[in-house]
Amino acid sequence: MSKILLATTEIDRIGGMASHLYTVSSELKNRGWEVHCITTHGRGDYFDEMSRRFSCHDMSAISLSPKKVFMTAELVNSMMPDIILTNNCALMHYAIPLIDPKIKTITVLHSDDSRFYAIAALFSGRVFRWIAPAAGLAARFHKFVDQRLYGRIRVIPHG
Repeated sequence: MSKILLATTEIDRIGGMASHLYTVSSELKNRGWEVHCITTHGRGDYFDEMSRRFSCHDMSAISLSPKKVFMTAELVNSMMPDIILTNNCALMHYAIPLIDPKIKTITVLHSDDSRFYAIAALFSGRVFRWIAPAAGLAARFHKFVDQRLYGRIRVIPHG
């Protein structure tokens, strides 16, 4: 059975993250995937509901520090997912060098903002793919990664 970890700052209805995570998690589970979710900054108002159907992990009670990065990496390595799908989750990017290299990290480029691009490009040699919802966003992200990695950026438009 394939295993995926969906990483986000919180599972909140505001902005549609809860709907996105629930839909992706449900579809993957229906296709036989073992689904885990991790929140790094807050549970959000949908965490408990997600936890009823999926294995959810809350790291938000741990104060931001190098210890939190190490603990996150330790949790990920203990799960050993095939894929980590990050959704604007800076903490997970900082943990990438500590995560088993067999685990493929896929990063969703959520926002057309240079600050988000800079985080998404952290440890880019260890990122398997980036997903951009628009070609223009992908083009603007190019300047943040080595040109040898451009082939790892995929455009998948919103549904």
